[in-house]
Amino acid sequence: FMIGFPDETAKELQKTVDLAKKLMGEGLTYASFFIVVPYPGSKLFTDALKNGYLDPDFDTDLFHWGIPVMKNIIIPGEELVRLRKNLWKTLNDKEYVKGKLARQAIPESPIAIK
Repeated sequence: FMIGFPDETAKELQKTVDLAKKLMGEGLTYASFFIVVPYPGSKLFTDALKNGYLDPDFDTDLFHWGIPVMKNIIIPGEELVRLRKNLWKTLNDKEYVKGKLARQAIPESPIAIK
């Protein structure tokens, strides 16, 4: 599931969470949450630059699904990081989470947001 679009409201994000919960209840094996990244060449990238969500001197080396790179969005980056981590841990089976963390397949603490 993707979260953190510039115009995404808390209500819209909750709809995403509700859908994930519903699908988990219907047999989805696990749910992953990714913070939206405005990759160069995409419409989101063009819009992010145009609307001031991305610094003109961005560093693509910092682009990562667990690290918000857009600023001035409705749901602050720090909140997205917290939500992503908590949703992943609470929606998924505890043994699945434990196994992933043990294999370091999911970063426990992404790079700090600027």
